[in-house]
Amino acid sequence: IKGVDIIPGIYDLNEIYTVRKDEFEDIIEKSKSNYDYVVIDTHSWYDLIPTDRALYFADEVLVPVRGRSASIDTVNRYLDNFEKYNDFDTRKFKLVINSYSGDDLTSIEIDARTKYPIIGYISRFKDYDKTNGFKNKKLIKEYNSILDKLGIARKDKIELNEKLPHSKFIKKSNNKQGR
Repeated sequence: IKGVDIIPGIYDLNEIYTVRKDEFEDIIEKSKSNYDYVVIDTHSWYDLIPTDRALYFADEVLVPVRGRSASIDTVNRYLDNFEKYNDFDTRKFKLVINSYSGDDLTSIEIDARTKYPIIGYISRFKDYDKTNGFKNKKLIKEYNSILDKLGIARKDKIELNEKLPHSKFIKKSNNKQGR
């Protein structure tokens, strides 16, 4: 996608423990000054340095959660503890009910159970592993709705059957911007 750069994550969990806090903070700060949006897909273990620093420096945090009692209770407990111990500003956390289906609680039950704002629902797509979700008109509408609620400006809304070219990866280099 033109204008999109991707920094690959750390796939070996042993490497995560060798990342210094200041190195990761530097990457985030440089990224924020060079881009309108920086999206960081983190591990769910918030006590790892990359996840901790990403949550700390984020302007907004999207939390995908299933629409089931246990999942919602777990997210509420984590966010309550973040607030209680002043780990992170919980006002920036927004929930996205992910893979929502008839097996989950109703949206009324979910709304009643959650303590934090829900900005959207993404339906369960049964053929997720078999085909491209961008061919599903309902999913596209749900994603666009979430982007609208985040105030993310797009030239065009994602359209049905849109072709998505390969992304450009940022590689380590000796230049100052690291791109």
